[in-house]
Amino acid sequence: MPTFVIHAMGRPAQKATINQPEIVAGRDVQCDLILPAASASHQHAVFSTDDSGRWGVRCLSETNPIVVNGAVIKESAQVTEGTEILIGTEFLLVFVENEFKADNYMGGKSIFGKYQCMNCDWSGMLSSLNREKRCMVCGGVDLKALERYSAETAMQDFQEGATFAVDSDMVKASLNKLKNARRSRFERIDGRTEGTVRKNLSESEAVVVGRKPGATFMLFGFSWGDGARVVWEGKQYVIKNELLFPAMKVNGTKTRTAPLRDGDVIELGRNRFRFITE
Repeated sequence: MPTFVIHAMGRPAQKATINQPEIVAGRDVQCDLILPAASASHQHAVFSTDDSGRWGVRCLSETNPIVVNGAVIKESAQVTEGTEILIGTEFLLVFVENEFKADNYMGGKSIFGKYQCMNCDWSGMLSSLNREKRCMVCGGVDLKALERYSAETAMQDFQEGATFAVDSDMVKASLNKLKNARRSRFERIDGRTEGTVRKNLSESEAVVVGRKPGATFMLFGFSWGDGARVVWEGKQYVIKNELLFPAMKVNGTKTRTAPLRDGDVIELGRNRFRFITE
């Protein structure tokens, strides 16, 4: 009896245990796993078990592939404990064979809003956390915010709308975006143990290094200004130095702002930190 842990950008992870030999995922309200997104087909993928009890997933969409453990799949693939399946560009499913282990894969959250494209009149749901929102049909950036979505409204809206066809590169980029947001952390590496030493990052919460109350990491030594902030900017984490002193170095280079990559070392005076994505 498999359990699916369902991750969507900025929303709390959910889990669903389904006891049947065939499980259909898509945005249709009749699916076993309902994924309300324009990039998900009405019936996008089906999970099934063979005579030996092994599970597999088959892509049902003729236009949109799925990604299984980082590989673009247009037909079928085997799934086992911990297999990650990206459906559309917004939903990352983790396949769990033992439902009691599902909590090991939980984490992350998202906020969605309804937008209308002023170029082609498309309307639908986009992540409010992505500062550079683009129309899912024409790619335009002239979007008008309409309203926040409930899950029920989203399902109904995308049930009626057309599927947004995506190419393989876009699907892979969405997978990396979801995984980076879910598996990144910021940690102190200068040997100091006062205050926070390690912090798992969230796309909905900034991490602040400073001396003011409420700062996530304590800044030692003289400083002038509000602090340095690690924030999610829709595709990756970025660090911004809002201090007038000391200067910030990323991998030894002075900068005011920089996108963060796995292993980057950040220096603020005698304070040293590392950004990690697992």
